Amino acid sequence: MMNLNLFTTVAACILMLSLQLQSASAQGGQTCLAYFNQNGRSICLKNGYENTRNGKTQCQGKCSPAACCRTPIDFTCKIFFFNNGRNICKNNGYQRQRAPATACKTQCTVVECCRDPTPAKTTCADYFDINGKKICDKNGYENRRNSETVCAGKNCKIDECCKNKKPEKTTCADYFDANGKQICEKNGYENRRNSSTECAGKNCKIDECCKNKKPEKTTCADYFDANGKQICDKNGYENRRNSSTECAGKKCKIDECCKNKKPVNELCIEFYDRKGRSVCTDNGYANRGSGKKECDGKCDVKQCCKNPIKQDETCSEFFDRKGENVCKKNGYADQRRGKRECKEKCNVKQCCKNPI
Repeated sequence: MMNLNLFTTVAACILMLSLQLQSASAQGGQTCLAYFNQNGRSICLKNGYENTRNGKTQCQGKCSPAACCRTPIDFTCKIFFFNNGRNICKNNGYQRQRAPATACKTQCTVVECCRDPTPAKTTCADYFDINGKKICDKNGYENRRNSETVCAGKNCKIDECCKNKKPEKTTCADYFDANGKQICEKNGYENRRNSSTECAGKNCKIDECCKNKKPEKTTCADYFDANGKQICDKNGYENRRNSSTECAGKKCKIDECCKNKKPVNELCIEFYDRKGRSVCTDNGYANRGSGKKECDGKCDVKQCCKNPIKQDETCSEFFDRKGENVCKKNGYADQRRGKRECKEKCNVKQCCKNPI
């Protein structure tokens, strides 16, 4: 009996010891140090806690932020940007970030911390998928733009995806319908063009549909009204033409309305300026006359030069002056001797022989 009691006591002790060991094992779970080594010390900040607990802190089973972190903080966009990076808004289709101090209800999201969504971009590929690739041709455009072309708004417009608009063709039939068939005659044209004539632009012009413009007639009466009746006398004409005289162009010219031009006597100084100061010596005169001398009409060497020089020329000088081929050019086979003298200046008859 005593042995049985002893056995029972020992068994109870063993069972109690086993239960104590199991309890100790349950209490001896993961430490916060191991948890931080596994997840990093920023795990607390990422989960809304300001501080970490001591690394020796033991957790019941596996550790969690609640077990190893302390001092919960309010959820703000500052934590959100810290956890996700500064480009989180741009990467998710938003143009701007909200203020870092912005508070979230719980864990912050893109919607709570980002603002101004970037408008969705559409391309001409979307436009052609909806409207068909013949949309440009149907609407008078010669070409389609590249399918990758990005449009400004949510929906592309035809001029963003089509280019080179074909000019709208109008005909003279449209012009005459709008202005009447008498439009040409009323505006000084003799004839109308064919009604099927195509115009260059959207609206026809009068010279595209009318032809043979009648010349505008002006008379000397208009000329004298504009310039005065003394215009002829002031410009060296003796008489005016009849006021009813028609001019050739749109505006009359002085010689169309004035007649009998008075002769203008030239001075020798003007002659020298016109012909050059050596005009007298070049033409066989020793001196120039007075520049103040008035000539009868236009001056010449006889009126303005004096002291003619008698100067005989040889055929050799004539050939030098006119060229060695002067005889053949003028129908003679041979030249005469170069020493032959002519009376004053030589000519072909005096220095060439044997007509061809």
